[in-house]
Amino acid sequence: MAANPLPAPPPVPRRGRLKKSKARNLVERLQLRKDAALRFLHDFRVPFSNNQAERDIRMVKVQQKISGTFRSAHAAADFCRIRGYISTVKKHGLPVLDCLRHALEGRPFLPPVAAADPSVVQGPSDPASASHHDRVGLAQLTASP
Repeated sequence: MAANPLPAPPPVPRRGRLKKSKARNLVERLQLRKDAALRFLHDFRVPFSNNQAERDIRMVKVQQKISGTFRSAHAAADFCRIRGYISTVKKHGLPVLDCLRHALEGRPFLPPVAAADPSVVQGPSDPASASHHDRVGLAQLTASP
């Protein structure tokens, strides 16, 4: 905090908050969310960095770079859903092609349900409350033209 002090107030008072440096914002955020930032020290299921999350979105950015964009929002959603399924399968150490084949046959891999932890947010418990796209299976998505 001492290395990143608050900015000096302007000579003429203005409305709104004073703009803080990026370093100051980071220090305040880490101080405010210390438990979450250091959770990897106590809970070994939490990775040290967010590199995996960055790798997961890299394919979307590569697709956009190559083709410019997706032709429709539905195509983008399908691409993300399939990439998410592949990422989940990889994270569980399973063979991707076998899992894709099983999904197309109507037997998709379903990861185990997270432990009953109040800090983990679960999806809707009532399948009827899920949106249509949440209920559509991977096999139906890949079969569409």
